[in-house]
Amino acid sequence: DGPATGAIQTVQTEFVMDISNHFISVRDTYINESEPDQSYGVVNELLIRTKTKEELCSLLYFDLSSLATNDVISSILAVYVSRSSKSPVQILAITNNWTESGANWNNMVNKLATNIMTTFTPSPTGYVYIDITPMVRRWVNEGVANHGILLRQTGNVNTRIRSRERTGEEPRLSVNQESDGLPDYALAFT
Repeated sequence: DGPATGAIQTVQTEFVMDISNHFISVRDTYINESEPDQSYGVVNELLIRTKTKEELCSLLYFDLSSLATNDVISSILAVYVSRSSKSPVQILAITNNWTESGANWNNMVNKLATNIMTTFTPSPTGYVYIDITPMVRRWVNEGVANHGILLRQTGNVNTRIRSRERTGEEPRLSVNQESDGLPDYALAFT
């Protein structure tokens, strides 16, 4: 018949919890086609522009080595746009290691994946949020090396985003992962 009315019964259930991880870029800079040997290192703003022989691209790197290899549910990149435009910005994977003080056009131009991972419109000013889940899944779940991302403008306009040196407006990455379910004991009153 089951337990008597008013008795306490222990019920074991399984649950899956999402783990949310938040990162601030640990390296960022920009490169300039018209000054191909120039390294900009530590800067307050990252520049993005496409113009013949004057392209500017920004580089971001987030250290994700602390993440478990659990399934990535979602990953959102947040960049603070300080000068907006209506021209889309492309996001590409960087394929080799780089340093903030050593990156320049000449040594970075051959370190880019050819496929565009996603695009976003850098407007309005303030934080803009971009879903880069497939890229982060490749790094975390598939073992593809994470060397960061490159931001490239598609039109002849200037966009500026804040760098990691601008506390409170720095590039951020949020990664949500599925955790392994642990038993959850609930008390059920009958």
